[in-house]
Amino acid sequence: MLVCAEALGPVRFHGFNYDGTPLARRVQAPIILCVASEEQQAGHVDEAVTFMLQNGPISETPGLDVGLTRTFLPDGGRIRPVTAKATSKEGGRETFVVFDETHLFVQPELHRLHETIRRNLGTKRKESEPWSLETSTMYAPGEELRGRTLARLRERFGEDPRLGVSVRPPGGPLRLRLRR
Repeated sequence: MLVCAEALGPVRFHGFNYDGTPLARRVQAPIILCVASEEQQAGHVDEAVTFMLQNGPISETPGLDVGLTRTFLPDGGRIRPVTAKATSKEGGRETFVVFDETHLFVQPELHRLHETIRRNLGTKRKESEPWSLETSTMYAPGEELRGRTLARLRERFGEDPRLGVSVRPPGGPLRLRLRR
């Protein structure tokens, strides 16, 4: 749902109305990636997005072109799944990225891919306020690399309001903290 909202909805803060009501704006030509460790995993997110775009109330949006391997958006943006090498993503202009099942990013190439895309988010299109979402389950013993990376981010940024990490123990309650 977040991918669909980022693609077509007014999702960025745009000031306040005369009565104090917050206003939102769309992202101009959003570039959205669904990143995973392998093609089938990337398809899990992308297939859900494709289904919502083809069958939901926004399916009749003029200029929306939903395909099997990419979706073109009305104002020149696009959505696509990614599992390729990091060097092919250098200089990307992404506005929103979903990193799915990052506990499976155990290969060095996947770490480079993740770091390259995250670096692009912070430098290429600042006016669009780019961001990413990482979803994961707990890593297995011996696969702590991504978990350690998240811990290092927490150490580096501390309580920086730009970083939100939510961890739920198995069977525990889900606690969400949304930060801007």
